[in-house]
Amino acid sequence: MEQIEKLKKAIETNANKGDYLIVRKNYLEISKILKKQGDQKEKLRYLLLAIYVDLSGMSDYCVVEEYEKLSRAFKVTIWKEIKNSIQNLKLNDNEIIQLIRETIKKYAISLPFVYFDIEILIKIIMDKLKDEENLLQKYEEFHNKVDLRNTDYKIEIKKGNSLEEIPSNYVIVDIETTGLNPKTDSIIEVGCIKFRNGKEFGRYESIIKTPKELSSKIKRMTGLSDEILNEAPEMKTIAPRLWAFLKNEIIVGHNINFDIQFLYINFYEILGKEFTNDYVDTLKIFKRAYPRLKSYSLENLCNKFKICAGHHRAIVDCLIVEEIINRMRKSENKITIIEEGITEESASKYVLNLVKKGIENYEQFEIILEICNELVEKELLSAKACKKVASICEEFEEYTDAVEFYQLAMDIEPDMDFTKKIERLEKKI
Repeated sequence: MEQIEKLKKAIETNANKGDYLIVRKNYLEISKILKKQGDQKEKLRYLLLAIYVDLSGMSDYCVVEEYEKLSRAFKVTIWKEIKNSIQNLKLNDNEIIQLIRETIKKYAISLPFVYFDIEILIKIIMDKLKDEENLLQKYEEFHNKVDLRNTDYKIEIKKGNSLEEIPSNYVIVDIETTGLNPKTDSIIEVGCIKFRNGKEFGRYESIIKTPKELSSKIKRMTGLSDEILNEAPEMKTIAPRLWAFLKNEIIVGHNINFDIQFLYINFYEILGKEFTNDYVDTLKIFKRAYPRLKSYSLENLCNKFKICAGHHRAIVDCLIVEEIINRMRKSENKITIIEEGITEESASKYVLNLVKKGIENYEQFEIILEICNELVEKELLSAKACKKVASICEEFEEYTDAVEFYQLAMDIEPDMDFTKKIERLEKKI
């Protein structure tokens, strides 16, 4: 029980950080403990929670196309466990559905993930239990057809196109809200910065009055208070000007699907207009640029790039996103393109020579790390080179990267043993 309680506390901590992959791992670890204890029903609940987190993550924390690669082992193992539990408990379809509803409402209602409709979750899980290969198709079919408000009409989100690259002209958008559920929560702040050919062209920002009292968590995160918001304009007042600022622009933002859902509803309800701008999710872009990070929350990215953040405020988050974009572009311009046909020997020698020349600053370290990541993806880095890169990561206090490269070195060369070193580094993460 003590181990389970520790994992529950870890779930709360990692959920607040936005590390949904680690939260999912925590849920799976609890389910394994419960399996050993023979508690089939509770084990099933935590497996369902892992599925819920996985789908929420697929919704807005990773792109749909990556789901197959992201969860290959997860899907096979977990769905098998879920089916076995259902068989052992002798649950019929109605009992399964009731268990899903109870589980999500009891355990997952406070998770800081983008809202994922329970009825759609049920539909996906029931279809998955009957059809092993159809989860992605079902997800894509239902994802944008959620009744996002408790009203007499349904709003079907008709988002614009998701773009793969950041263009030269765009608007970075960020909002702060009273919570994460578009059905019940409100926007309390909006920040937008317009860029033309890489230069700032204009800003729009406003705090927004809301009848809903702020939770202590939101007050702590944003530094805003009910008194401040009571003096602010209402959303219906700022909506026309905000619409004019964003109209026909390409929207850029971190986990931007979340922002688009809230903005779409407000524009539709107040102005009767559909917010269908094309958009770029920087979370997707940063995942592609820095594939070895465990978390892509703005907090973690700020730590990685040594950016001072402070409170979660809309315009501040916009500036952070732009700063990371600039650093990413700077690195991309400097990284040597890995030629086709290069061998492991020549690639590893190239990396070792780079390190031997000396790394004068963090920027140089970032460039070398990106080259190494590209070589790892192509399976062109030797165990010796991985070990050297890991030690450099230690020097720059990037302990997560250090652990991964030490682990990779052991995977390539089983005779190498960095277990104790990895354990020591994990305590620093």
